[in-house]
Amino acid sequence: MGEREERGVSRRAVVGAACGALAAIAGAGWLVEEDVLPGRSRAYELLGLNGDGAPMPDVAPGRRVDGAFVSQARGGVEVGWSVSYPPGARPGAGMPVVLMLHGANGDHTTAFTSLGADRFQAMLTGDGVPPFAIAAADGGNGYWRPQPDGSDSSAMLVEEFLPLLERRGLDTARVSACGWSMGGYGALRLAGEKLLPLRAVAVMSPALNPGDGVLDHPERLAGVPLRIDCGRGDPFYPHVHDFVDALDPAPESSFGAGGHDAEYWRTVVPAQLRFLADHLHSHSTT
Repeated sequence: MGEREERGVSRRAVVGAACGALAAIAGAGWLVEEDVLPGRSRAYELLGLNGDGAPMPDVAPGRRVDGAFVSQARGGVEVGWSVSYPPGARPGAGMPVVLMLHGANGDHTTAFTSLGADRFQAMLTGDGVPPFAIAAADGGNGYWRPQPDGSDSSAMLVEEFLPLLERRGLDTARVSACGWSMGGYGALRLAGEKLLPLRAVAVMSPALNPGDGVLDHPERLAGVPLRIDCGRGDPFYPHVHDFVDALDPAPESSFGAGGHDAEYWRTVVPAQLRFLADHLHSHSTT
């Protein structure tokens, strides 16, 4: 009897411990969702709250043209660039432009190799979205803003890259900006500092921090059509969420499952490109 009772107690203890562990995990998930626990982005990853992301679309992209130029604005470095066109489109052809700014450690190819932007472009235009070109250039890791050494990736875009695109037959009077992480910050800065007359801006997980001149001055973006998407498991989520709340009028936005990675960004690229294309082909200007 004593042995059976001891085993029974042991089994009850194991079951109780397991139930307690499950309850703790469930409770931790709720606390993470409510921003009660610290380490939000890591907790989201460990608890499997970032979702499955999105694969590259199984669509053949259109033609992509690549080149390079020596940038005086960036201190004489060689800057690589790419322009992707919808399938069947003639390069140039007076097409409006989505200027895509890469994140940290990226380059002019990352939008296509990691995010599949050219494939989503082909998918959208195949579904009837008016045609647009996607243009990207190497910006380095300087947050698309002036650096202490005098180099300035934002000046490179405005003074060198856009004139290059115009010479290649693109309509640089109709430009929108898109970017992720560091590039998201850069796109917002282009609009907020009025460096370009952008038709619209769409950003993914913008790397916003207090004191950076964008987060602290949402009023500078008044009048700019905006779309902002960020995963709830992203380390920048709290700042991005507060930023969106501070914008007036409220932008289009979403805060779905996802972290700070290409798997999440691919889930929102189609909506972002559709948003930008709609504004590129509207009659309003910023």
